[in-house]
Amino acid sequence: MLQKRFYFFFLCLFFTIINIALGQQPNLILPIGHGGFLNNALFSPDGKKIVTASEDHTAKIWDALNGGLLADLKGHTDAVNMARFSPDGKIIVTVSADHSAIVWDAVSGGLLTELKGHTDNVNSACFSPDGKKVVTASSDNTAKIWDVQSGLVLADLKGHTDAVNNAWFSSDGKKIVTASNDSTAKIWDAQSGVLLVDLKGHTEAVNNACFSPDGKKIVTASDDYTSKIWDAQSGQQLLNLQGHSDVIIDAGYSPDGKKIATASNDSTAKIWDAQTGAVLVDLKHAQWVNSACFSPDSKKIVTASEDEVIGKNFTFAKIWDVQTGTLLANLKGHSWGVRTACFSPDGKRIVTASLDHKAIIWDAQTGVIQTLLKGRTYYVNSAFFSPDGKKIVTSSSDHTAKIWDAQSGTLLKVLRGHLGSVDSVLFLLMAKKL
Repeated sequence: MLQKRFYFFFLCLFFTIINIALGQQPNLILPIGHGGFLNNALFSPDGKKIVTASEDHTAKIWDALNGGLLADLKGHTDAVNMARFSPDGKIIVTVSADHSAIVWDAVSGGLLTELKGHTDNVNSACFSPDGKKVVTASSDNTAKIWDVQSGLVLADLKGHTDAVNNAWFSSDGKKIVTASNDSTAKIWDAQSGVLLVDLKGHTEAVNNACFSPDGKKIVTASDDYTSKIWDAQSGQQLLNLQGHSDVIIDAGYSPDGKKIATASNDSTAKIWDAQTGAVLVDLKHAQWVNSACFSPDSKKIVTASEDEVIGKNFTFAKIWDVQTGTLLANLKGHSWGVRTACFSPDGKRIVTASLDHKAIIWDAQTGVIQTLLKGRTYYVNSAFFSPDGKKIVTSSSDHTAKIWDAQSGTLLKVLRGHLGSVDSVLFLLMAKKL
């Protein structure tokens, strides 16, 4: 299930492209790069740096303005699965298949602390809102809370009986929620590590669990074809969102917390009332829906799908009115399935990533293509806007990540050096999501 989550999720993140953008040559090819698949690329909170994580056992810090390599983070002995900046951007945490996590200085690249204690692959890591703690999730069936400064384990979150897919702090930093392949999610006290509530009710793997914007509720998505809403204080199941007929890949709250969107392999996305659990609108595609992303004002939603090609009608992404479910625009331009689609921070544009080797920037009001980003020879795995909406970073199976000007589509930088697929790219939009 973890592989499926990485394939579809961080749902507004991934795609592939073809060699040169709009006939323009890159301003800079990085002289030093990775030697393996690039698993993720993240902008710092201020958008001035990028950190990449690779199968070559290293992570690297790059200057997002001139593409220069700032630091080579060497210390892991197996693939680096993920790298994330702290909320203040001063430190970085990496997690690896070597069963460890490492904390680095984001300025010098120096190794600050090794977080050793897991006995299997470390799948994810998340900083607390104040940046003083890190929680890691592992295939050894546990999550651990660490002190960033000392590297000491503050708490062992033991209780799951299968791989822990992810772990997230609540917005106030007082709780942690974990999602596991053991069909449960659990809420823990972030200070003591005590298990507060066991969220039992799913009958298959829980693919993700996340807090509502106010931290009072949790929504889970599962292979059992349901999503559930839980009270984050008591753990009581409040609502059972039934209606999908296949695996639910992801579920998330709208920015205003009033609605929930789910994306499923049953060829639909659904919008639910977060208070009543009623299905408000059913958004239908021809094939499985990879992602569903709300606009910043919660009024629109864009879906990305693996829809079949019928004649010359290539409509793999769609913009919908959240209130009525009215189809506002078919985003026609791709010739193969779209993996991700998401809004820019200001809600005025949408970026899509497709298996047709293209990324496209669209006008979110009209659905008209603004910019076509071409320049790769392999699949575009992910794409995302920078926090200020001025740049886009993409990752590709051609072993590179690229930075583009979001207005003109100009290829600004090529982060080259991996010898394998670059699987994901993530712009850090909200420090609390670290």
